[in-house]
Amino acid sequence: MQARPRVGRTSRSARVLQDPLESCLTGPRSKPGHAVLSSSMDPIEIGAIVFPRMDQMDFTGPFEVLSRIPGARFHVLWKEKTPVRDIKGLILTPEMTFADAPKLDVLVVPGGWGQEQLMDDEAVLRFLRGQSAHARYVFSICTGALICGAAGLLRGVRATTHWAAFHLLEYFGAIPVDERVVIDLPRRDREGAVIVSAAGVTAGIDGALCLVSLLRGDPMAQQIQLAMQYAPDPPFASGAPQTAPPGVLDAVRAAGREIAQARLETARRVSDRLGIMTDLRYPIGPFAYTGESTEEQRRAFIDRIEATPARLRAAVEGLTPEQLDTPYRPGGWTVRQVVHHVPDSHINSYCRFRLALTEDTPSAKGYDEAAWAELFDSRTAPVEVSLALLESLHRRWELLLRAMTPADFARTFLHSELGPVTLDRNLALYAWHGDHHVAHITALRARMGWA
Repeated sequence: MQARPRVGRTSRSARVLQDPLESCLTGPRSKPGHAVLSSSMDPIEIGAIVFPRMDQMDFTGPFEVLSRIPGARFHVLWKEKTPVRDIKGLILTPEMTFADAPKLDVLVVPGGWGQEQLMDDEAVLRFLRGQSAHARYVFSICTGALICGAAGLLRGVRATTHWAAFHLLEYFGAIPVDERVVIDLPRRDREGAVIVSAAGVTAGIDGALCLVSLLRGDPMAQQIQLAMQYAPDPPFASGAPQTAPPGVLDAVRAAGREIAQARLETARRVSDRLGIMTDLRYPIGPFAYTGESTEEQRRAFIDRIEATPARLRAAVEGLTPEQLDTPYRPGGWTVRQVVHHVPDSHINSYCRFRLALTEDTPSAKGYDEAAWAELFDSRTAPVEVSLALLESLHRRWELLLRAMTPADFARTFLHSELGPVTLDRNLALYAWHGDHHVAHITALRARMGWA
């Protein structure tokens, strides 16, 4: 298999995999072949909403894939059965209303320019919330992710969307992951559908193939891929802002400036309505531990810890010294202090793991993180110093974590303030902790409009 340069900001790999199914495996929690959730004999109810001024490719690309699943019934849905036109004038005819829709296994949410008109449409948002409560998957394509966000479905969820709207995800409580397809594993602290998101327009085909893999297994997904002769080999390297010629990028941004500004204003308004950004200290919500984790959850936590150094590096990439010295919230630490805090905290956690694995309930003293953040090096040192430190630390830490057994995770240390703490709880805490501080920085960038 030939490799091509990878362009994702938070990618853990230096290459992009040519097979779209393999590309699903690159995200921190995106593992489509992990489990087949349905036998080949089970019927599958799939429904996609269509709406005026949508981008038809967000719908027709996934339709081409998902409609080929044996035993699948595909429903085209809207508030009424009136035909709608996409942004370029293509007529799409819904064959079922929301009121008549069955309970869906997969709900497909396309995007496009018409997404803006759905962000406050309670009939649409109520339908998404209702179906997501019992569906297996909600699948957003392009700016369909923003509609899901307006429905409150992205809180604490790893998600992606079109590159021009990627910075808006955090307004809906999402954890942005710059991958072509992102599959958020189910969590004990959140009921309802697993959220699958695809980036811009054509990524919907890749995401749909990943869904087939989840529903029917890799062989079926590969058969559909081959039947479609889906082997993209574009003539230009202009499919991402990181590889497009500067003039091309400027032209596309200029053409979308009006809708980009409208989406930003809407995201801010909807975020206020949902109360997501009210407390800037917790952009992804406070840490919550719901009890002993499953092995699958532990693997996902370890994946998140492994990904933290790359995500933190990507979060500060291109920031000027002045921007690095900007507080992430009024009265909060600067971006520079946040970056230096992360390895400070994670070194302490790493040592607590090692102590608990080699001693019976060892004592672990807390530290004054606010005072540490005010030390000279925390306020002035180049961020590269801590980024490199975090990368080395996490390479060691990940090796240790992946070798641990369930009995190891049940071991405890005695925290000077929290009392007995299991390593299982500490694992969940530090998976959250990395995402928490990365979100401080990326949320600031979004609010300030820093590219």
